[in-house]
Amino acid sequence: MQKRVHIALTVLLVAIAGVILWHVLRQREPEPVYQAKPLKVWLRAWATTHLDGDGGDLGRQTETAIRQLGKLPEPNEFTHRFC
Repeated sequence: MQKRVHIALTVLLVAIAGVILWHVLRQREPEPVYQAKPLKVWLRAWATTHLDGDGGDLGRQTETAIRQLGKLPEPNEFTHRFC
């Protein structure tokens, strides 16, 4: 009986270690970059400037960067993924 418990715990620990290793080592798609900043930085800056008002020069800069990187996500996708 005790041997079965040891085997079960060993299998469980190996499975947990495998899941953790898979999460750490899995390859992710690289995020688009504009002027050495990833898209998520530009989207956060865009949200900050536009939620506070016009945004001025920084607002125009973030809009330009996002346009260069591609289409802006829908607001619900933006709020769930980047905020």
